[in-house]
Amino acid sequence: MKISGFIDEIDIGFEKEVEVIKKLGMKYIELRSVNGTNISDLSIEKVNDIKKYLQNKNIKISCIASPIGKINIDEIDFENKFEEHLKKFKHVLDISQILKVKYIRVFSFFLKKEQKEKYKDLILEKMKSFIKEISELDIILLHENEKGIYGDDIESSLKLIEEIDSEKFRLIFDPANFIQVGISPLKAYEKLKKFVEYVHLKDANFSSQENVLIGTGDGEILELLKELKKEKYEGFLSLEPHLINFSVLQSLEQEDVNERKVQFKDGKEVFKKSLETLLKMIEKI
Repeated sequence: MKISGFIDEIDIGFEKEVEVIKKLGMKYIELRSVNGTNISDLSIEKVNDIKKYLQNKNIKISCIASPIGKINIDEIDFENKFEEHLKKFKHVLDISQILKVKYIRVFSFFLKKEQKEKYKDLILEKMKSFIKEISELDIILLHENEKGIYGDDIESSLKLIEEIDSEKFRLIFDPANFIQVGISPLKAYEKLKKFVEYVHLKDANFSSQENVLIGTGDGEILELLKELKKEKYEGFLSLEPHLINFSVLQSLEQEDVNERKVQFKDGKEVFKKSLETLLKMIEKI
């Protein structure tokens, strides 16, 4: 297993973020935003600058954490918005080719829980259109079980993976996201494990649904790591603490993030503590 993480949660500027994880001994990052700008909105010129900078620092990118699929499917002008979204997706593909990253994170559109059956066929159609765009590329789309989207539970995740039926479409497993929709992470992993290609390490409590330090919530992180080892998982473990109100957090969430509790003084402390906790768990196993 290889350790990566969302360094934009360190929240002190891209170059400083890289310096922090270098000192922590990390060699991979999951790229979601750079200096407050989402990866999907970066110019090709800027992407080339990032590539050179990371090469000089000997840091590799585990995944492009794109926002593709984070739009509401029940809006009147959804089709027009999707066409714009598809253009953005193609730009992300160009970015992935420059950075030589094979994993791109995607989502299956925001909707209300009771709308899942109503929009299932449309969602599958649109997700398949993403797959069509990568047919000739060495790219795998990783679907994250974000709360409030179609694939946020076990059943809809299975429906997506089985209906799309492509080696180029696999799952990101995020235990905290399952907690926030009332599902046991270990139960979800047991059902989905043969499709899991990538793991986000984020924890939360069932009672409050607040994010907490990995290993201190209901995410069953230690047990999950044991299961991953048993399954001979050799992919990425990507730290995504969500424990401070970092600069791009509000752009990622639908609810007001200012209501969240802050447990640490800054993102640097959060990342250091999260990595130390993960390494202790690995040592214990």
